[in-house]
Amino acid sequence: MMVEGSGGDTDPAAGYRWLEKAAVHDHIFAKRALLGREARNARSLFSKFSTSVKIVLLSLRGGREMQKNPYSEKVR
Repeated sequence: MMVEGSGGDTDPAAGYRWLEKAAVHDHIFAKRALLGREARNARSLFSKFSTSVKIVLLSLRGGREMQKNPYSEKVR
């Protein structure tokens, strides 16, 4: 919310710090948001492709986590 300014003031630096903290605790959506930023900032085609592969693999992992436990803190 802080990154995009939805529901309040925009503060991307603070928003990304919160996302990084959540990603350290294996939060799937936080990791996805950080990979999206990485993909937008990628300079080479290879970097964009490898980041896209990471996003797909993370999405598959998130789907498995939701099947296993739909109330998991990793996907909420």
